[in-house]
Amino acid sequence: MRAGGHNIAGNAVCDGGLLIDLSLMKSVHVDPVSRAARVEPGATLADFDREAQAFGLATPLGINSTTGVAGLTFGGGFGWTTRKFGLTVDNLVSADVVTSDGAFVQASATEHPDLFWALRGGGGNFGVVTSFEFRLHPLGPQVWSGLIVHPFDEAARLLPEFRRLANDSPDELTTWAVMRKAPPLPFLPPEWHGKEVLIFAACYSGDMAEGEKATRALRGLGKPIADVISSHPFVGWQKAFDPLLTPGARNYWKSHDFVDLSTLEPASSAASVLSASRHRPGCGNPMR
Repeated sequence: MRAGGHNIAGNAVCDGGLLIDLSLMKSVHVDPVSRAARVEPGATLADFDREAQAFGLATPLGINSTTGVAGLTFGGGFGWTTRKFGLTVDNLVSADVVTSDGAFVQASATEHPDLFWALRGGGGNFGVVTSFEFRLHPLGPQVWSGLIVHPFDEAARLLPEFRRLANDSPDELTTWAVMRKAPPLPFLPPEWHGKEVLIFAACYSGDMAEGEKATRALRGLGKPIADVISSHPFVGWQKAFDPLLTPGARNYWKSHDFVDLSTLEPASSAASVLSASRHRPGCGNPMR
């Protein structure tokens, strides 16, 4: 089954088999009274966010607006609001499913609960889901979010402080650490384009004033090259990383999950930190 088609591993296509393309099924219907959304499998995060944010509502999704809602959900699904509202599958209320024998069933906590359990994180192997029902939460339309960019040579010194702040931060605040070559972003001095940098990304799922307060310590670390944390439209923040994952780009990802960032020895070099970071989860650690 091909839904949104956003999959670097290539699981949305197959060789020598039958592909069922659901990508044109993009309907999203939001009920602001019950705070629920009915979403078809071809919808992307951009489709979902646009409709939900019209009512100041959202559900935990990923960080790239071209991601398909279906594939994200089948894999568990995490994003900028996960610390506060849980995984995408935690907010899945029901699913309409066509099984391999052609039967149409609705899976939920009360109907076909075994199938509902399997769908939430099972990778889409248990039938063709033609509609998802999600729980929504009040959020936006503006969120306190943005990036702080530091010289890469500061990584070994700043990451332990980042770990401490992340562990102590409220559930509303999601922070990620990313180490990469600096893209040609307009707020970065040209001399830093293409050079290795440490980036702290943050998003606060709550009151703006509280978000400003919650990010002060993170923004106070070191002497950043750039600090662009401020009020942003949530739909815009969800698209902020789209240029890094453009259609047609050839990518290879290999990921490992860490429960915690182990203590760095004083002699640890920035190069060793980067080596470890290359095995981080593909989209960072959303829980902290």
